Amino acid sequence: MMEARFCNRKPDTILGAQYSLPWATALALTRDVSAPEVWRTLDFGDVEVGRIASTMELLEDSARFSGPVAEVALTIAGKDYSLLVKDWKGAPTNPYTFDEMADKLNRYAADSLPLSRTNELVERVAALEKEPDMGNFAGLIRG
Repeated sequence: MMEARFCNRKPDTILGAQYSLPWATALALTRDVSAPEVWRTLDFGDVEVGRIASTMELLEDSARFSGPVAEVALTIAGKDYSLLVKDWKGAPTNPYTFDEMADKLNRYAADSLPLSRTNELVERVAALEKEPDMGNFAGLIRG
């Protein structure tokens, strides 16, 4: 997780922001990142997010932890807080269910596709091996 793409403190694309540990963490400390509009209206020059991201220290401690583990340590107003996170939702040991991913699709596609279309997409993905025409299927994705 300490590859350069995960440590970019000044991303300039949505994908870069999502992969950046310091920037995405700073955004999560200032916004509700589960809300799709937060990602659609990103301000890469946001002073507060940039300030928080720039003050983070990223350390790798594979001797102390094994598997998907993250420790978040914060100092706020001179007081230290620490949270050890293991097996978070989306980690290989705790993957999203099909229904959870379908809910996320409905949430993020709500501005682009009617609910009836996303529901049809979900149903057809669930039975993808029976899909007779991928071209027809791909047409459902277009808004």
